[in-house]
Amino acid sequence: MTTERSDDGLDEAKVAELWASIGVRRRARVRRRRFLSAVGAVAAVAMLAAGLLPPRQRAPVATASLPVPPAVKGPLHLATGVMPETLSAPSGAAQRFALDDGSVVELAPGGRLDIRANTGSAFTAHLDGSATFDVMPAGPRRWSIVADLVIVDVIGTRFTITENRTSRAKVATEERVAVDHGIVLVRGDSVPGRLRRLVDGESIVVSSGPSLTDPSPPSTALPSVSATPPSPSHAAPSWHALASGGNYDAAYRQLGREGIAHESSGASVDDLLVLADVARLSAHGAEAVEPLSRVVNEHSTDARAPVAAFTLGRLELDTLAHPALAGSAFARAIALGLPEGLMEDAYARLVEADAKAGDFVAARAARDAYARRYPQGTRSSTIERWLSGASSR
Repeated sequence: MTTERSDDGLDEAKVAELWASIGVRRRARVRRRRFLSAVGAVAAVAMLAAGLLPPRQRAPVATASLPVPPAVKGPLHLATGVMPETLSAPSGAAQRFALDDGSVVELAPGGRLDIRANTGSAFTAHLDGSATFDVMPAGPRRWSIVADLVIVDVIGTRFTITENRTSRAKVATEERVAVDHGIVLVRGDSVPGRLRRLVDGESIVVSSGPSLTDPSPPSTALPSVSATPPSPSHAAPSWHALASGGNYDAAYRQLGREGIAHESSGASVDDLLVLADVARLSAHGAEAVEPLSRVVNEHSTDARAPVAAFTLGRLELDTLAHPALAGSAFARAIALGLPEGLMEDAYARLVEADAKAGDFVAARAARDAYARRYPQGTRSSTIERWLSGASSR
Protein backbone atom coordinates (compact mmCIF):
# COMPACT_ATOMS: atom_id res chain seq x y z
CA MET A 1 0.00 0.00 0.00
CA THR A 2 1.42 3.38 -0.89
CA THR A 3 1.26 6.46 1.27
CA GLU A 4 -1.59 7.76 -0.85
CA ARG A 5 -3.78 7.06 2.19
CA SER A 6 -3.04 10.61 3.25
CA ASP A 7 -4.72 12.98 5.63
CA ASP A 8 -7.02 13.97 2.78
CA GLY A 9 -8.21 10.35 2.36
CA LEU A 10 -8.69 8.36 -0.82
CA ASP A 11 -11.26 8.66 -3.51
CA GLU A 12 -13.25 5.56 -4.42
CA ALA A 13 -11.25 4.74 -7.57
CA LYS A 14 -7.95 4.85 -5.72
CA VAL A 15 -9.31 2.71 -2.90
CA ALA A 16 -10.43 0.04 -5.38
CA GLU A 17 -7.12 0.15 -7.27
CA LEU A 18 -5.06 -0.12 -4.08
CA TRP A 19 -7.08 -2.99 -2.67
CA ALA A 20 -6.76 -4.89 -5.97
CA SER A 21 -2.98 -4.54 -5.93
CA ILE A 22 -2.90 -5.54 -2.26
CA GLY A 23 -4.69 -8.81 -3.10
CA VAL A 24 -2.11 -9.71 -5.76
CA ARG A 25 0.83 -8.99 -3.45
CA ARG A 26 -0.79 -10.82 -0.53
CA ARG A 27 -1.35 -14.01 -2.53
CA ALA A 28 2.26 -13.91 -3.70
CA ARG A 29 3.51 -13.49 -0.13
CA VAL A 30 1.34 -16.37 1.11
CA ARG A 31 2.76 -18.72 -1.55
CA ARG A 32 6.31 -17.60 -0.74
CA ARG A 33 5.80 -18.08 3.02
CA ARG A 34 4.38 -21.58 2.52
CA PHE A 35 7.35 -22.55 0.35
CA LEU A 36 9.92 -21.18 2.83
CA SER A 37 8.12 -22.80 5.77
CA ALA A 38 8.23 -26.19 4.06
CA VAL A 39 11.96 -25.81 3.27
CA GLY A 40 12.65 -24.72 6.85
CA ALA A 41 10.76 -27.69 8.30
CA VAL A 42 12.70 -30.18 6.15
CA ALA A 43 16.00 -28.57 7.15
CA ALA A 44 15.10 -28.65 10.85
CA VAL A 45 14.21 -32.34 10.70
CA ALA A 46 17.48 -33.11 8.96
CA MET A 47 19.49 -31.19 11.56
CA LEU A 48 17.73 -32.95 14.42
CA ALA A 49 18.40 -36.32 12.85
CA ALA A 50 22.08 -35.43 12.48
CA GLY A 51 22.29 -34.23 16.07
CA LEU A 52 23.18 -30.70 14.97
CA LEU A 53 20.20 -29.07 16.67
CA PRO A 54 19.80 -30.09 20.33
CA PRO A 55 16.24 -29.99 21.70
CA ARG A 56 16.90 -26.88 23.81
CA GLN A 57 18.01 -24.99 20.70
CA ARG A 58 15.00 -25.70 18.54
CA ALA A 59 13.59 -22.67 16.85
CA PRO A 60 11.10 -21.01 19.20
CA VAL A 61 7.48 -20.67 18.24
CA ALA A 62 6.84 -17.09 17.18
CA THR A 63 4.39 -15.27 19.40
CA ALA A 64 2.60 -12.13 18.30
CA SER A 65 1.70 -9.27 20.59
CA LEU A 66 -1.54 -8.65 18.71
CA PRO A 67 -4.40 -8.99 21.19
CA VAL A 68 -6.11 -12.33 20.81
CA PRO A 69 -9.71 -12.40 22.01
CA PRO A 70 -10.84 -15.39 24.04
CA ALA A 71 -12.49 -18.25 22.21
CA VAL A 72 -16.16 -17.60 21.61
CA LYS A 73 -18.14 -19.96 23.81
CA GLY A 74 -21.64 -18.77 23.13
CA PRO A 75 -23.90 -16.63 25.33
CA LEU A 76 -22.76 -14.87 28.47
CA HIS A 77 -23.71 -16.47 31.77
CA LEU A 78 -23.59 -15.26 35.32
CA ALA A 79 -20.56 -16.41 37.28
CA THR A 80 -22.92 -18.90 38.95
CA GLY A 81 -23.53 -20.58 35.58
CA VAL A 82 -27.07 -19.26 35.05
CA MET A 83 -27.87 -17.60 31.71
CA PRO A 84 -29.85 -14.46 32.63
CA GLU A 85 -32.79 -12.95 30.79
CA THR A 86 -33.31 -10.04 33.19
CA LEU A 87 -31.14 -8.49 35.89
CA SER A 88 -32.80 -6.36 38.54
CA ALA A 89 -32.01 -4.67 41.84
CA PRO A 90 -34.47 -4.15 44.70
CA SER A 91 -35.70 -0.62 45.28
CA GLY A 92 -33.75 -0.27 48.48
CA ALA A 93 -30.32 -1.61 47.51
CA ALA A 94 -27.84 -1.79 44.66
CA GLN A 95 -27.09 -5.17 43.11
CA ARG A 96 -23.83 -6.45 41.59
CA PHE A 97 -23.79 -9.16 38.90
CA ALA A 98 -20.54 -10.89 37.86
CA LEU A 99 -20.49 -12.51 34.42
CA ASP A 100 -18.45 -15.50 33.33
CA ASP A 101 -16.22 -13.47 30.98
CA GLY A 102 -15.05 -11.24 33.83
CA SER A 103 -17.44 -8.36 33.12
CA VAL A 104 -19.51 -6.85 35.92
CA VAL A 105 -22.86 -5.04 35.93
CA GLU A 106 -23.77 -2.94 38.98
CA LEU A 107 -27.42 -1.88 39.03
CA ALA A 108 -28.50 1.08 41.15
CA PRO A 109 -31.46 0.53 43.51
CA GLY A 110 -34.57 -0.23 41.47
CA GLY A 111 -32.56 -0.69 38.25
CA ARG A 112 -33.47 -3.31 35.67
CA LEU A 113 -31.58 -4.68 32.65
CA ASP A 114 -33.60 -6.63 30.08
CA ILE A 115 -31.31 -8.70 27.86
CA ARG A 116 -32.41 -8.57 24.22
CA ALA A 117 -29.50 -10.37 22.50
CA ASN A 118 -26.86 -12.63 24.05
CA THR A 119 -24.56 -14.51 21.69
CA GLY A 120 -20.87 -15.20 21.23
CA SER A 121 -20.45 -11.95 19.29
CA ALA A 122 -23.07 -9.54 20.66
CA PHE A 123 -24.67 -8.55 23.96
CA THR A 124 -27.56 -6.07 23.76
CA ALA A 125 -29.71 -5.02 26.69
CA HIS A 126 -32.28 -2.36 27.57
CA LEU A 127 -31.57 -0.42 30.76
CA ASP A 128 -34.32 0.97 32.96
CA GLY A 129 -32.69 3.01 35.71
CA SER A 130 -29.01 3.63 36.45
CA ALA A 131 -26.08 1.22 36.24
CA THR A 132 -22.31 0.90 35.97
CA PHE A 133 -20.85 -1.49 33.39
CA ASP A 134 -17.32 -2.86 33.67
CA VAL A 135 -16.90 -4.69 30.36
CA MET A 136 -13.95 -7.04 29.93
CA PRO A 137 -11.64 -5.51 27.29
CA ALA A 138 -10.55 -7.42 24.17
CA GLY A 139 -13.55 -9.72 24.48
CA PRO A 140 -15.29 -11.19 21.45
CA ARG A 141 -18.64 -9.47 22.03
CA ARG A 142 -19.85 -6.07 21.00
CA TRP A 143 -21.89 -4.61 23.87
CA SER A 144 -24.76 -2.22 23.21
CA ILE A 145 -26.74 -0.76 26.09
CA VAL A 146 -30.04 0.84 25.06
CA ALA A 147 -31.45 3.43 27.47
CA ASP A 148 -34.41 5.78 27.06
CA LEU A 149 -32.41 8.60 25.47
CA VAL A 150 -29.12 7.04 24.33
CA ILE A 151 -27.50 3.91 22.94
CA VAL A 152 -23.98 3.16 24.18
CA ASP A 153 -21.74 0.95 22.02
CA VAL A 154 -18.63 -0.46 23.67
CA ILE A 155 -16.04 -3.25 23.42
CA GLY A 156 -14.21 -3.03 26.75
CA THR A 157 -14.45 -0.21 29.29
CA ARG A 158 -16.00 0.95 32.55
CA PHE A 159 -18.82 3.44 32.25
CA THR A 160 -21.93 4.57 34.11
CA ILE A 161 -25.37 5.53 32.86
CA THR A 162 -27.27 7.65 35.38
CA GLU A 163 -30.95 8.29 34.76
CA ASN A 164 -33.14 11.07 36.07
CA ARG A 165 -36.90 11.12 35.64
CA THR A 166 -39.84 12.82 37.28
CA SER A 167 -42.32 10.71 39.20
CA ARG A 168 -44.83 11.00 36.33
CA ALA A 169 -42.41 10.50 33.45
CA LYS A 170 -42.63 7.24 31.55
CA VAL A 171 -39.12 7.74 30.15
CA ALA A 172 -36.04 9.45 31.48
CA THR A 173 -35.93 13.23 31.23
CA GLU A 174 -32.13 13.25 31.52
CA GLU A 175 -29.35 10.67 31.25
CA ARG A 176 -25.65 11.03 32.00
CA VAL A 177 -23.00 8.73 30.49
CA ALA A 178 -19.59 8.87 32.22
CA VAL A 179 -16.52 6.84 31.17
CA ASP A 180 -14.00 5.82 33.83
CA HIS A 181 -11.65 4.24 31.27
CA GLY A 182 -11.90 3.02 27.70
CA ILE A 183 -13.85 4.38 24.73
CA VAL A 184 -17.58 4.36 24.02
CA LEU A 185 -19.83 5.78 21.31
CA VAL A 186 -23.02 7.43 22.57
CA ARG A 187 -25.83 7.73 20.01
CA GLY A 188 -29.32 9.13 20.14
CA ASP A 189 -31.68 11.77 18.75
CA SER A 190 -30.98 14.06 21.73
CA VAL A 191 -27.18 13.62 21.66
CA PRO A 192 -25.44 16.74 20.25
CA GLY A 193 -24.69 15.87 16.64
CA ARG A 194 -26.53 12.58 17.34
CA LEU A 195 -23.22 10.84 18.08
CA ARG A 196 -20.48 11.51 20.61
CA ARG A 197 -17.25 9.67 21.33
CA LEU A 198 -16.21 9.56 25.00
CA VAL A 199 -12.82 8.51 26.41
CA ASP A 200 -11.24 8.26 29.87
CA GLY A 201 -12.78 10.73 32.32
CA GLU A 202 -15.25 12.24 29.84
CA SER A 203 -19.02 12.42 30.27
CA ILE A 204 -22.11 13.77 28.55
CA VAL A 205 -25.55 14.74 29.83
CA VAL A 206 -28.45 14.17 27.44
CA SER A 207 -31.91 15.58 28.06
CA SER A 208 -35.19 14.68 26.42
CA GLY A 209 -35.66 18.21 25.07
CA PRO A 210 -33.77 19.72 22.11
CA SER A 211 -30.05 20.12 22.67
CA LEU A 212 -29.01 23.69 23.53
CA THR A 213 -25.27 22.96 23.47
CA ASP A 214 -24.78 21.95 19.84
CA PRO A 215 -26.39 23.71 16.88
CA SER A 216 -25.28 20.98 14.45
CA PRO A 217 -28.04 19.80 12.10
CA PRO A 218 -29.30 16.31 12.89
CA SER A 219 -27.83 14.87 9.68
CA THR A 220 -24.19 15.24 10.75
CA ALA A 221 -23.83 11.73 12.18
CA LEU A 222 -25.37 8.33 12.41
CA PRO A 223 -28.71 8.57 14.25
CA SER A 224 -30.14 5.98 16.54
CA VAL A 225 -33.74 5.41 15.57
CA SER A 226 -36.39 7.66 14.06
CA ALA A 227 -39.79 8.30 15.55
CA THR A 228 -42.82 7.00 13.66
CA PRO A 229 -46.51 7.69 14.11
CA PRO A 230 -48.17 5.24 16.50
CA SER A 231 -49.76 2.22 14.90
CA PRO A 232 -53.51 1.75 15.17
CA SER A 233 -54.46 -0.08 18.34
CA HIS A 234 -55.96 -2.97 16.41
CA ALA A 235 -52.82 -3.57 14.31
CA ALA A 236 -49.56 -5.19 15.34
CA PRO A 237 -46.74 -2.64 15.75
CA SER A 238 -44.63 -2.19 12.63
CA TRP A 239 -40.95 -3.11 12.68
CA HIS A 240 -40.17 0.60 12.59
CA ALA A 241 -42.32 1.32 15.63
CA LEU A 242 -40.77 -1.59 17.51
CA ALA A 243 -37.27 -0.35 16.68
CA SER A 244 -38.22 3.17 17.79
CA GLY A 245 -39.14 1.69 21.15
CA GLY A 246 -35.81 -0.10 21.43
CA ASN A 247 -37.29 -3.59 20.94
CA TYR A 248 -34.88 -4.73 18.23
CA ASP A 249 -35.52 -8.46 18.67
CA ALA A 250 -39.23 -7.99 18.03
CA ALA A 251 -38.50 -5.65 15.11
CA TYR A 252 -36.28 -8.29 13.55
CA ARG A 253 -38.96 -10.96 13.98
CA GLN A 254 -41.54 -8.64 12.44
CA LEU A 255 -39.33 -8.15 9.39
CA GLY A 256 -39.04 -11.90 8.92
CA ARG A 257 -36.60 -13.95 6.90
CA GLU A 258 -34.57 -11.76 4.52
CA GLY A 259 -36.75 -8.84 5.62
CA ILE A 260 -33.84 -6.45 6.19
CA ALA A 261 -32.44 -7.04 2.71
CA HIS A 262 -35.91 -6.63 1.19
CA GLU A 263 -36.68 -3.40 3.07
CA SER A 264 -33.23 -2.00 2.24
CA SER A 265 -34.01 -1.91 -1.46
CA GLY A 266 -35.02 1.65 -2.26
CA ALA A 267 -35.16 2.69 1.42
CA SER A 268 -34.31 6.21 2.57
CA VAL A 269 -31.11 6.90 4.48
CA ASP A 270 -33.12 7.19 7.71
CA ASP A 271 -34.70 3.78 7.22
CA LEU A 272 -31.43 2.18 6.14
CA LEU A 273 -29.79 3.30 9.37
CA VAL A 274 -32.70 2.00 11.44
CA LEU A 275 -32.53 -1.35 9.59
CA ALA A 276 -28.81 -1.53 10.35
CA ASP A 277 -29.55 -0.94 14.05
CA VAL A 278 -32.21 -3.66 14.03
CA ALA A 279 -29.76 -6.16 12.55
CA ARG A 280 -26.81 -5.24 14.77
CA LEU A 281 -28.71 -4.90 18.03
CA SER A 282 -30.63 -8.14 17.57
CA ALA A 283 -27.35 -10.06 17.08
CA HIS A 284 -27.70 -10.43 13.29
CA GLY A 285 -24.66 -8.36 12.43
CA ALA A 286 -24.08 -9.87 8.99
CA GLU A 287 -27.45 -8.52 7.84
CA ALA A 288 -26.46 -4.97 8.78
CA VAL A 289 -23.87 -4.95 5.99
CA GLU A 290 -26.56 -4.49 3.31
CA PRO A 291 -28.20 -1.29 4.64
CA LEU A 292 -24.90 0.26 5.74
CA SER A 293 -23.30 -0.45 2.37
CA ARG A 294 -26.26 1.14 0.60
CA VAL A 295 -25.85 4.31 2.65
CA VAL A 296 -22.15 4.48 1.77
CA ASN A 297 -22.43 3.54 -1.90
CA GLU A 298 -25.79 5.03 -2.92
CA HIS A 299 -25.88 8.10 -0.66
CA SER A 300 -22.20 9.02 -0.37
CA THR A 301 -22.98 12.75 -0.42
CA ASP A 302 -25.26 12.44 2.62
CA ALA A 303 -23.61 13.80 5.76
CA ARG A 304 -24.29 10.51 7.54
CA ALA A 305 -22.43 8.35 5.00
CA PRO A 306 -18.96 8.73 6.62
CA VAL A 307 -20.26 7.50 10.00
CA ALA A 308 -22.12 4.67 8.26
CA ALA A 309 -18.79 3.64 6.66
CA PHE A 310 -17.09 3.80 10.07
CA THR A 311 -19.84 1.66 11.61
CA LEU A 312 -19.48 -0.81 8.73
CA GLY A 313 -15.75 -1.03 9.39
CA ARG A 314 -16.32 -1.78 13.09
CA LEU A 315 -18.89 -4.41 12.16
CA GLU A 316 -16.61 -6.13 9.65
CA LEU A 317 -13.64 -6.11 12.04
CA ASP A 318 -15.18 -6.77 15.45
CA THR A 319 -18.21 -8.94 14.67
CA LEU A 320 -17.68 -10.57 11.28
CA ALA A 321 -13.86 -10.96 11.41
CA HIS A 322 -13.32 -9.59 7.89
CA PRO A 323 -10.28 -7.33 8.42
CA ALA A 324 -9.63 -6.66 4.72
CA LEU A 325 -13.20 -5.44 4.21
CA ALA A 326 -12.96 -3.48 7.46
CA GLY A 327 -9.84 -1.70 6.20
CA SER A 328 -11.64 -0.69 3.03
CA ALA A 329 -14.57 0.67 5.05
CA PHE A 330 -12.33 2.67 7.41
CA ALA A 331 -10.43 4.13 4.43
CA ARG A 332 -13.76 5.09 2.85
CA ALA A 333 -14.94 6.72 6.08
CA ILE A 334 -11.80 8.86 6.15
CA ALA A 335 -12.14 9.75 2.47
CA LEU A 336 -15.78 10.79 2.90
CA GLY A 337 -14.92 13.20 5.71
CA LEU A 338 -15.67 11.54 9.03
CA PRO A 339 -16.47 13.95 11.90
CA GLU A 340 -13.28 14.91 13.70
CA GLY A 341 -14.45 13.28 16.92
CA LEU A 342 -14.17 9.86 15.22
CA MET A 343 -11.31 10.53 12.80
CA GLU A 344 -8.47 9.49 15.12
CA ASP A 345 -10.21 6.18 15.85
CA ALA A 346 -10.71 5.60 12.12
CA TYR A 347 -7.00 6.03 11.36
CA ALA A 348 -6.05 3.76 14.28
CA ARG A 349 -8.55 1.08 13.36
CA LEU A 350 -7.31 1.20 9.77
CA VAL A 351 -3.87 0.18 11.08
CA GLU A 352 -5.48 -2.60 13.13
CA ALA A 353 -7.49 -3.90 10.18
CA ASP A 354 -4.48 -3.91 7.83
CA ALA A 355 -2.34 -5.69 10.43
CA LYS A 356 -4.98 -8.34 11.11
CA ALA A 357 -5.40 -8.84 7.35
CA GLY A 358 -1.67 -9.58 7.13
CA ASP A 359 -0.92 -6.51 5.00
CA PHE A 360 1.84 -4.98 7.09
CA VAL A 361 3.02 -2.65 4.33
CA ALA A 362 -0.41 -1.04 4.32
CA ALA A 363 -0.51 -1.09 8.14
CA ARG A 364 2.76 0.85 8.36
CA ALA A 365 1.58 3.33 5.74
CA ALA A 366 -1.62 3.88 7.74
CA ARG A 367 0.48 4.24 10.91
CA ASP A 368 2.56 6.94 9.23
CA ALA A 369 -0.60 8.78 8.13
CA TYR A 370 -1.90 8.59 11.71
CA ALA A 371 1.39 9.95 13.10
CA ARG A 372 1.39 12.89 10.68
CA ARG A 373 -2.15 13.87 11.61
CA TYR A 374 -1.91 13.04 15.34
CA PRO A 375 1.74 13.47 16.46
CA GLN A 376 0.59 13.25 20.09
CA GLY A 377 -2.14 10.70 19.37
CA THR A 378 -3.73 8.75 22.20
CA ARG A 379 -3.65 5.52 20.17
CA SER A 380 0.08 5.63 19.27
CA SER A 381 1.22 3.02 21.79
CA THR A 382 -1.54 0.60 20.78
CA ILE A 383 -0.64 1.04 17.12
CA GLU A 384 3.02 0.30 17.82
CA ARG A 385 2.03 -2.88 19.66
CA TRP A 386 0.09 -4.02 16.61
CA LEU A 387 3.07 -3.36 14.39
CA SER A 388 5.60 -4.97 16.75
CA GLY A 389 3.34 -7.99 16.76
CA ALA A 390 3.43 -7.91 12.97
CA SER A 391 7.23 -7.92 12.88
CA SER A 392 7.41 -10.82 15.34
CA ARG A 393 5.21 -12.85 13.04
